Amino acid sequence: MTARERFGKRVLKTDDCWIWMGGRGSHGYGGFYAHGEQLLAHRYSYELFIGDPTGLVICHHCDNKLCVRPDHLFAGTQSDNLNDMTRKGRRRTRRKLSDEVIAEIRRRAQPRWTRGGTTRAVLAREYGVNRQLIDHVVSKNGYGIIPNGR
Repeated sequence: MTARERFGKRVLKTDDCWIWMGGRGSHGYGGFYAHGEQLLAHRYSYELFIGDPTGLVICHHCDNKLCVRPDHLFAGTQSDNLNDMTRKGRRRTRRKLSDEVIAEIRRRAQPRWTRGGTTRAVLAREYGVNRQLIDHVVSKNGYGIIPNGR
């Protein structure tokens, strides 16, 4: 039996989503063995019906982790995926820092050779967070971005 046939036997096609009925990982997404490796079922479906998404993540328009219907899937960067989650109100965030503290960190995290810049390691210690969080705040990598653009 081909991988495509094995895959098809594990899909329940409804009027809306195509539900993965095979195994699932602890993350809640379906899993499928193909190409000599364990893949996410929705990723395999995308490869099968749309094409090779090398370097991209496969996201769901329908937000159903078990859906493998090709027209419910789209390829994008991890940033695209996070933006999609935020836009749909599905992104859980536990902000440790207030808007005022975020602004203060961004102001203070100037390069050291400019007027009085503070290193990110020092900022992390001062605010009781890890260096990676300071990096996210300073790079504006999704942390502290307010939807109205503040």
